[in-house]
Amino acid sequence: MSETTAVQVAATNTAQLAAWDGSEGQYWASHADRYDDAVAGYHDALLNLAAIGPDDRILDLGCGTGQTTRDAARLALAGSAVGVDLSSAMLSVARMRAESG
Repeated sequence: MSETTAVQVAATNTAQLAAWDGSEGQYWASHADRYDDAVAGYHDALLNLAAIGPDDRILDLGCGTGQTTRDAARLALAGSAVGVDLSSAMLSVARMRAESG
């Protein structure tokens, strides 16, 4: 697992950054299981439609706490999967879950 790199955010996105890297993101991070359960009904269909192969490289924009990124990585065994999100709290949960298996 590699470290994250801070990026500059365009002035038009500062409100989104403040929300997702603030109380909104913290709330979602604190309730990660609840949100994962909420999308469980179509999660497998999404992965099937993505048709991820063993050598694919995946970029998951807005990865949240990383459930889809981790599942995509399991399908791309010889490839890679990277998740990106504005919320440092959600990325912390994603990192912790990825490291724990």
